[in-house]
Amino acid sequence: MDGFTPCQLLAALKARAVARTRPEAIVIGADTAVWCNGRLIGKPRDRADAVSILTLLTQSPHLVISGLALVWPCCGLELVGSDATRVHMRRATPKEIEDYVASGEADGKAGAYAIQEKGDRFVESLEGSFSNVVGLPLELLAGFLETAGIDLPKPAH
Repeated sequence: MDGFTPCQLLAALKARAVARTRPEAIVIGADTAVWCNGRLIGKPRDRADAVSILTLLTQSPHLVISGLALVWPCCGLELVGSDATRVHMRRATPKEIEDYVASGEADGKAGAYAIQEKGDRFVESLEGSFSNVVGLPLELLAGFLETAGIDLPKPAH
């Protein structure tokens, strides 16, 4: 496990734990964290912490990092990687942040927001993958599945 980032390690540990109970299955694990101003930010401890986190994130760009692991025990396959997306948020008022946190949406979310829900109201732009910010980097997952020899259906146009 040397050389894994914290998110990669947690994603691998999650996938391995499930794979032990389902050795025939392809198991995917993921873990997401936020990095801002030299500080690693996970899920808020409570709602006051969520307000503090969002206040920080709306004042400075941050990096969302998602670790991803694909484990397929019967084939002896384990793929681990990560993706990173830079997120730029607009400045938000204390009331906007407090109202968002009071809605409960920030609970249990890395960085105290969910871009796929109402947290997108704070986001001005992304440099990288939207799905990575959601917590499952689909582009990386598609590459893992391709490496595993799994053909994905092509999107209809």
